[in-house]
Amino acid sequence: MDSPEMEELSFGDDRREPEPRTGLLRRPLVVAGVVIVLLAGLGIAGWRIHERSRWPLPPPAESAPQSGFFSVYMCLHPTPDLPTCHDGAATEEDKRGLEAALKALPEVRIFRFRTREQGWEDFQEWATPGEGSGVAGAYEPADMPEAYHGALGPGDWQGVKRRLESLPGVWDVLVVGDTAWRGRADIAIEFCPDRGGGAFERCERTTRASAQEKAAVLGRIEDLDGVEAVYFEDLAHALQDRRRIVWEGTEIDPLVVPESFWLKLDRPGRLSELREIFGRMPGVTAVVEVSAPAQWRFAVSPGAGR
Repeated sequence: MDSPEMEELSFGDDRREPEPRTGLLRRPLVVAGVVIVLLAGLGIAGWRIHERSRWPLPPPAESAPQSGFFSVYMCLHPTPDLPTCHDGAATEEDKRGLEAALKALPEVRIFRFRTREQGWEDFQEWATPGEGSGVAGAYEPADMPEAYHGALGPGDWQGVKRRLESLPGVWDVLVVGDTAWRGRADIAIEFCPDRGGGAFERCERTTRASAQEKAAVLGRIEDLDGVEAVYFEDLAHALQDRRRIVWEGTEIDPLVVPESFWLKLDRPGRLSELREIFGRMPGVTAVVEVSAPAQWRFAVSPGAGR
């Protein structure tokens, strides 16, 4: 009996080359790559969550090197009680003598000259609400002396001050230390101290910011992008840093020293943004950046530096 005819099913040319094994593996490799990327992303996110769960951190333990700033204000008019200003306004010869002395002092890293006009312009810029508004109306352009501003390294600061104060044409010399936060943080969110009013005009109270107010601020910080670290500076550390700045032993009243959150950011230039966010939160008195003292910021004209 004849066998029934079988229907032939064709899937193409049977003579084609077999598919390479790499083609068979390509899809699993792509899937594995996507999984690895996702896991890496989850790992980074998990690390960020872990890091932020440790906030706020205590202040860095290592001490910063001694550094500071100075300002030398030149005589404006005759001052009988001050021998260096007895003859009136500082002369060009007086300024050349001061510059020579500054160049000879090993503690002086750099200095700059500021004209009276530049001083007034910079003072007006600084004397804005929230910073120098309380003293802005007490001065006028004629009150701005010529000045030299500069940076100091380690050394005999008392000797530097005595030497500069003795020079003809010098009316006053200010020397301040630098904060230990420079290079460690960028922005400070300062809380109300025990005694409000005055420089702390937003703090009409007689108690420090509460734990709840600080927690609310920390919660807002944790929602921000670009914050690499948050430190809490308690009163003890704040007093230590103030004494580093006011190095001559001036008594500091702890009732007017604020505690702060210090933020390390991934990029500069965010002061206005953070003031807008935190400046009016309960318990906050100011949002400031780590910057040189006001008198150093007034120095805008390059001079004969070292």
